[in-house]
Amino acid sequence: MLFQSGLLVSTSDQRSLELLDMIGQAAIEPQSLQADMSACRFLSYHNQMLYVVDMGLDCVFVLNKDGTESEMFGSRGNRGGEFRDPAGLVVDDMGTMMVVDSRNHRLQLIDRDHNFVGLVKVDIPLARPSGICLDRLNMEIVVSNYLGKSVTRYKMVMAANKNN
Repeated sequence: MLFQSGLLVSTSDQRSLELLDMIGQAAIEPQSLQADMSACRFLSYHNQMLYVVDMGLDCVFVLNKDGTESEMFGSRGNRGGEFRDPAGLVVDDMGTMMVVDSRNHRLQLIDRDHNFVGLVKVDIPLARPSGICLDRLNMEIVVSNYLGKSVTRYKMVMAANKNN
């Protein structure tokens, strides 16, 4: 059996699966993407959107529930909205994403329009974070730290608005 790279998505009638070549399609847009370097490793599904984190291309793909529309954001680097081995993400009800930026040792906030909003401030330093889970009930995030050989739970609190 021959396997192709892509993403299997259930059709709208849920009777069959379709293979989406989202990496190949995205590589047509920005010529700098190289499909052979793609390494899709982390998934998140929220509000009928599928988020696919690609460690190889240092980006995130966002697909609608039918897989008929997709967007991509991110690139390699260390500035806001750039990643080095993104390793997971969680999404809140407003569409704001918290992306694990593993080799930059940080968590980035990205709004639903894919704009960099800021960095998540944590009291225990991150050491090559490699996964994230959102506990909506307790308003906490749980982050695994590869180099720190630990899993840390952080309580989410709203930052005070400096303009008030």
